[in-house]
Amino acid sequence: MPIMRYDVNEFGTRVSVHICRYCGDEFTVCPAIPVERESNFEGCLAVGCPSYDPERDVDKLFDNGADIYHE
Repeated sequence: MPIMRYDVNEFGTRVSVHICRYCGDEFTVCPAIPVERESNFEGCLAVGCPSYDPERDVDKLFDNGADIYHE
């Protein structure tokens, strides 16, 4: 998915902004992907988006694999 623009997050780190091809929402990649590098980010991977993949859920990684969205 092409880079839509660059921005800075709340910590002052440069991020690249993309559009999810599955749900249409904007999402950021940090650190930003250089414009000359091909992007393989096609989905936002957000819970509720068809691109969501529990295996790539960073919150679950830091929560030792616990299901933080359903108790």
